[in-house]
Amino acid sequence: AIEKNGKKIDDFAVTELIKCYPGSNGKRDNKPNILSFGYCTELLLKELRQNKYKKIIAFGSQPREVIKYIKNKYAFDFDIVECSHPTGGTSQEKLEEVFRDL
Repeated sequence: AIEKNGKKIDDFAVTELIKCYPGSNGKRDNKPNILSFGYCTELLLKELRQNKYKKIIAFGSQPREVIKYIKNKYAFDFDIVECSHPTGGTSQEKLEEVFRDL
C-alpha cells in the first residue's frame, strides 16, 4: 500500500455518504439532491454504528451538513474534519495536511 506521512490508505475506512449514484452530466457527477441523503441514511447509520469511527472527514458542504445532523440527532461521538471536495479545487497540499493531522 502507498504510505504517506507514516499512514497508509489501509489505515482509513473510505465510504460515500451518498450510496445512490446521482448520475453524470458527461463531465462530472451530478450534485445529489437532498432526497438522496434520506434514501441512504439507514445504510450510513448501520455503517457508523458498526465501525465506531473516531474522526470523519466530510468532503464538501452537503456531506458536512448531513454528517453534522446525523451526529447530533443520533448522539454519535466522533470528530468531524471539514474539507472542500477534492474535485472542487482542494490542493494536494491541503489534502496532505488533513490526513497528516489525523
